[in-house]
Amino acid sequence: MNEALVSVIIPTYNWSEALKKSIKTALWQSYKNIEILVIGDCCTDDSEQVVKSFNDERVKWHNLEKNSGSQSIPNNYGIKIAKGEFIAHLGHDDIWHPQHIEFLMKKTNDADFCYSVSLTVGPDDEETVFKNLKKFNGICAFKNKENKLLFIPPSSWLYRKSIIEKMGSWTHYKDSSSPPDDDFLLRVNKFYKNRTACSEKLSVVKFPSAWRENSYIRKPVHQQQKFIEEIEKNNNLLDHYLIAYLNLAYKRENFKDYLSYYASFAYKALSYYFYNNRQINNEMSNNSNLEKGSIVEQSRNYRGLNK
Repeated sequence: MNEALVSVIIPTYNWSEALKKSIKTALWQSYKNIEILVIGDCCTDDSEQVVKSFNDERVKWHNLEKNSGSQSIPNNYGIKIAKGEFIAHLGHDDIWHPQHIEFLMKKTNDADFCYSVSLTVGPDDEETVFKNLKKFNGICAFKNKENKLLFIPPSSWLYRKSIIEKMGSWTHYKDSSSPPDDDFLLRVNKFYKNRTACSEKLSVVKFPSAWRENSYIRKPVHQQQKFIEEIEKNNNLLDHYLIAYLNLAYKRENFKDYLSYYASFAYKALSYYFYNNRQINNEMSNNSNLEKGSIVEQSRNYRGLNK
């Protein structure tokens, strides 16, 4: 049976060592019918050389002539030139489990927008409120009690390219009170809420640059490398993270201490825990009173992009 082509879009800006890690995990996918579109936001470093060093015809480099300051314009350009029926996004400083796309594609018969569970990892080398913080996203994202959409990072998404025709493409951060990824999800929720599905697998590890002060100046990649090495040793590593967190959740609530060793069961149990206790990941707030672009500008300052 022929596999549908998936276009993986990686927006990037002057962080070639992180880009090298993300491309590696895009290429080690068990689902092989992919193209990887690396879209530079007017990069001036050696990112092009890094892309070419993989010597794989599926990895294609495009560098925009003007810097846009955010992922929206590179993502829209990638969507425009994508040849795939499906779009998957990957942050240039995030990594995927080797079966990430395979897990998501199994859900596409019944859904137009699919997403995985992700582990968001804070820095381990700086004294900030984010130090050693770990959070899960993608738990009951479209189905929580208060009917509020919960955040899912773009590296967890896979969707039919055709949904863009109805709901529109990425909005530039200066044209929205919400960050571009939040804004995109709000429109998914509006047009495709009943056509969404979770893979029920933890298959993304996210290392938010916005949690790392001056990240675009320091450009740390040691945590990405560590996770890659551990996944290479143990393909079930991320399942263990989810199960360990589930165990902690049960202990906090004095539930009977038992675990399922199957990730899908662990996901469902964890979903039940969050769903019923409202201790769900960050809710998307109403940003209508904020100045357009202000959230992203504050984030850019923290990450060192405006220095």
